[in-house]
Amino acid sequence: MANYVGIDLGPTQARILEAEGSVKKMSVTRFRRVDVRTPEEASASAFLTKEHGDAIEEAMSQAKISREPIAMSWDSDHTVFREMDLPFTSDDQIRRVVKYEAESHLLNCDIEDVVVSFYKLREERDKSHLMVTAVRKDYLLNRFEVLQRAGVDPLVVDLDVMAKFNAVSGLGFAEEHGSFVVLDCGRRTTDLLLISEGRLVSGRAIRLGADSVTARLQGDLGGPEALPGAEALLEDPNKDDLIVPAAPPAKPETEQGADELAGGLATQRVGDYYNKISRELKRTLVVSRLPDSIEAIYITGPGSRLPGFAEEVAEKLGIDAPVSRLDWIDRIEHSLVGDDVEALEDEGLTSLGLAYKLAGHDASGIDFRQEECRYARKFDQVKEPAIYFCGFLLFLVVLVNLFDIRSLSVKTPFLFKERGADISRIHDPAKEFFEQALGGDATFPEKYVAPSKGSLNYMRVKMDGRINELKGQLGRGGAIPRMPSSLIIWRDCFDAIEKKMDGIGKLMLEDVAIKVRQQQQPYIEFEGNVSSGTALDQLVAALNTIPGIEEVVRPTTKMGDMLHFTGLKVIYPKREEY
Repeated sequence: MANYVGIDLGPTQARILEAEGSVKKMSVTRFRRVDVRTPEEASASAFLTKEHGDAIEEAMSQAKISREPIAMSWDSDHTVFREMDLPFTSDDQIRRVVKYEAESHLLNCDIEDVVVSFYKLREERDKSHLMVTAVRKDYLLNRFEVLQRAGVDPLVVDLDVMAKFNAVSGLGFAEEHGSFVVLDCGRRTTDLLLISEGRLVSGRAIRLGADSVTARLQGDLGGPEALPGAEALLEDPNKDDLIVPAAPPAKPETEQGADELAGGLATQRVGDYYNKISRELKRTLVVSRLPDSIEAIYITGPGSRLPGFAEEVAEKLGIDAPVSRLDWIDRIEHSLVGDDVEALEDEGLTSLGLAYKLAGHDASGIDFRQEECRYARKFDQVKEPAIYFCGFLLFLVVLVNLFDIRSLSVKTPFLFKERGADISRIHDPAKEFFEQALGGDATFPEKYVAPSKGSLNYMRVKMDGRINELKGQLGRGGAIPRMPSSLIIWRDCFDAIEKKMDGIGKLMLEDVAIKVRQQQQPYIEFEGNVSSGTALDQLVAALNTIPGIEEVVRPTTKMGDMLHFTGLKVIYPKREEY
């Protein structure tokens, strides 16, 4: 069964998922989270180092995760987003011009330093409204170099937001609603997907995550040492209650204890987080062109587990649509247990979307492996289909041969019987002819007297020997066909020269060589003397009148008392009578 590996490579953490199966039936077999670096390191530099690649390699080796095929997600933090219109509707036309049309929209970077991809948000009669994304090439090449230390070369690179959309589409949510919202509240960012009629209408990556609540509360409580206390305040022991249940009016701060003050700070920070998320969602809904109203709001990610998240978002949005968890893990099969299941549900959506992309479901069409960053091993893109095709072809060949073998096994007894009848029928006439041809030499060994395949082969071999013997006799016996003879060639040349003797004049032949051999072109070669060059021309002209020759090769000459020539050759084509 085919394996697919998706690596959601974020600024601080990598989430690696391995799945198998098909688009219709996807099964997750492994899921690992790898801490790549701290938030402080991520803020200091966008580049990864070889140590980060070693950490990924170690995690994949321990989990025995396959190294191909692999798709990687690109973090929205390092992506430039723009929206623009182009007067085209064909994807091929858009792809040819989008990079150069986007140049005027990307004022903070050189167009040759980025890879540009696009997603068509909507299409009108004669134009398309696009979401254009640009990623720096040096960032991409850095990720590829780091992943090579783990023996990984991603086949495709998708945007993390679009990979989530691909997962939601592949899981079937897009088919169940007209228009709906997905909020993936991650640790550092919150991804907002507005989907209508199966297409992404708006996709945003808001730089506000669940860790920001903990970080701000940690600062309120006194710095890094207060981290455990901040995390404890955000835990919800009952899972169903708000972080601060309904209570009597608060006391003045001077009358509150330390625990009450800390609880109040936690309530405030979580409330700020809810307000910002709701505000960004409202802003997106206002500018989006939706054909119908919102039917559902799905929440997922670590931030969605903050106490009272769903209720707060529903209240602040004021939308008449249910807010519920995106229970996508119930729609796939998996072999995970314990905390890995919750981790997969909270942080595995992007990696799952990459697996769907490798399996053939690509709702986004975005791929940053272009230009200098393109995938070099092109055969790997068709390797798996080629293997399946060859396997199917081999199966067909074996199946056809099995039918042939079965058919032959049924026919074999009949064929043997027919062969015996044929041998018996032709043996006596063949033996009679054999005795006539060989006369006294037509002797039979004891084992070949009875009709058999061996007796027929014996007669054939003896007859071949007799034929070869007769070929060497070169015309002896009137009943034997004439074999090659040099006399015919000499007669042709003599007749031609004799007819032109008046023009040739004095001709003294010193040497005449005639070559007639099997499987070679016959020829006759002259050496001699004539009175002049004109006489030599007459001699050559005479030889050219011989019917059926292939060519006459002019000789080399040397002037003395007479004109001496050598190498005058008449070449004949291969003919049986020579």
